[in-house]
Amino acid sequence: PGKFQLKKLGGLYLDYASIAYYDGVTLLAGVVLIYLAGGVSGAGVFRNDVWWVFICLFLTVASWLWAPFIFNPYQFVWKHFC
Repeated sequence: PGKFQLKKLGGLYLDYASIAYYDGVTLLAGVVLIYLAGGVSGAGVFRNDVWWVFICLFLTVASWLWAPFIFNPYQFVWKHFC
């Protein structure tokens, strides 16, 4: 293994990360299924409005999937990696 290893990982980070990943992947799968089922093309006159909904959903999915990395409580604490 490398020189830097995490001594203790768990607690708040793992509790939060699993929930964020589960919700993010579930929402991503739902958005992909709606898109593949023709959710955009079947919107008719509201087609332009539906794209805004997909953009908002994409931002939500991205925030849930990146949140465990951004809000990682150990990312700036050097003693956890020595």
